[in-house]
Amino acid sequence: MSTRCQIEFSSIWENEKKEKKIESILVYRHSDGYPEGAIPDLKKFLKWLGGRIDDLEYTAANFIYWSKRNFEEKYYNTSWGGGENRKWSEPQDFNSVLLIGFGICKKDDFHGDIEYFYNVITNLKIKNCLSRSNKTEIKCFKVPFKKGDERLNKEDFKLIETIKIK
Repeated sequence: MSTRCQIEFSSIWENEKKEKKIESILVYRHSDGYPEGAIPDLKKFLKWLGGRIDDLEYTAANFIYWSKRNFEEKYYNTSWGGGENRKWSEPQDFNSVLLIGFGICKKDDFHGDIEYFYNVITNLKIKNCLSRSNKTEIKCFKVPFKKGDERLNKEDFKLIETIKIK
């Protein structure tokens, strides 16, 4: 069974007057959402991104692209032991790993089946119309199990780890 999670990419913008604005985008990840799977991937992704984290739309799109490319490399590599000898551009089966696995979610729309929640937070300072990242961190939360139609609330998530990214 898959370990599902959601990842929120957040930017905290601060101008010269110390006024703050918070923006965020939420992504769903169907598999390998446990900390030993998601945190190394997030670190590798942020390194691959090369610091371009100030535009959340690009960040979320690039995370999904980067993640699917990783799955694609495994899935279509026949030496991996389960891959297929075909091209990614050919029509896919309904449950192909390339068609499912990641999605964009509405703000605070937490899936009832997630076990973990990650918040990738970047603090940005704006000076003379230029942005500069001061720091990025990944906060890892354990999500409590909810029965039936109970709604998940971020306030109920339990922080289990904070990782500072340089």
